[in-house]
Amino acid sequence: MTDALVTGPHDRTSGPDRGTPAAPAAPGHVPATSDEQALADAVRRRCAGPAGRVAIARALRNIRCRASLTQNQLAQEAAVCLSTVARYETWRDNGKLKSQIVLALARASRATAEEVDCLGKLVDMQLQGWWVGNAVPSHDVPLMSFEASGDEELLYAGGTVPDLLQTDAYAWELREGQPSSEDRNPGGHGQHPTRWLRTAALDKTPVHLQAILDEGALHRRVGSREAMAQQCEHLLLLAHRHNVEMRVLPFDAGVTPVGACGPFTVVSWKDTTHPSGRVGVVHQPRLGGGSYSDDSQVVGAYRRSFAQLRSLSLDKVASLHLISEARLRFA
Repeated sequence: MTDALVTGPHDRTSGPDRGTPAAPAAPGHVPATSDEQALADAVRRRCAGPAGRVAIARALRNIRCRASLTQNQLAQEAAVCLSTVARYETWRDNGKLKSQIVLALARASRATAEEVDCLGKLVDMQLQGWWVGNAVPSHDVPLMSFEASGDEELLYAGGTVPDLLQTDAYAWELREGQPSSEDRNPGGHGQHPTRWLRTAALDKTPVHLQAILDEGALHRRVGSREAMAQQCEHLLLLAHRHNVEMRVLPFDAGVTPVGACGPFTVVSWKDTTHPSGRVGVVHQPRLGGGSYSDDSQVVGAYRRSFAQLRSLSLDKVASLHLISEARLRFA
């Protein structure tokens, strides 16, 4: 991720409408910077793992740009290697973050005391995610982290039920075989641990989940008829949750360029440093893992794609009716 991909309001000298001067601060009061607000929000959401690294990387980069420093200049000011600056300004590096380096980079960029404090807290949170110690595959950790920290998740899986909404039987059939010992969670329920833990975690977080099901997923049998009936029943139960919106993309919608792009998940959260007020990550599943992008243009494109699919989908009542019909058909 390059500096050109990060934008923010740091160069504004006027109020929110750009035409009206900002109101003067009260005597003795120093307004919080947008980076302070974003960092404080990340601490409040307890962003661990990759989600925390995204917050740290964005803040370090924004603070450096605010100070009009290049990466090379910052490396000299903080007495670190140029590669270290570059590594700490991206969340994709798997190396462990060192608190003293994060704080050195922040102070050399003339970060505020509040920003330094929040950065230190986020570094301390890096190994506090619920997935730590649960034998979660490394390629799944970023998605776990973003789901735990985001407040909105958009799901589209094409011709199958999204993995987060699958029952055990459905998931196992898609995996082409019975579960191995690795597929059993510590509680002994025999469920795929990653999916089970993700579902359990979503019960504890205020994330708003929007899912679009292709009508074909309600006709294509995966496993036995009984298993499909159970899957449809599971979808109906999930659809009645207050934080879940489920819609069906009907056959009549035809084949759209958006729908043909394959399954994807968008997890996003509020961020005062971005012009849109939100930032996020796109995940595209692949065999043995998947790809991630936090490029704001890419995330925005997928959010618009999801909105287009949603506009072509049935409303909630009609969608639930189709799912109910599928349950009766398989039963």
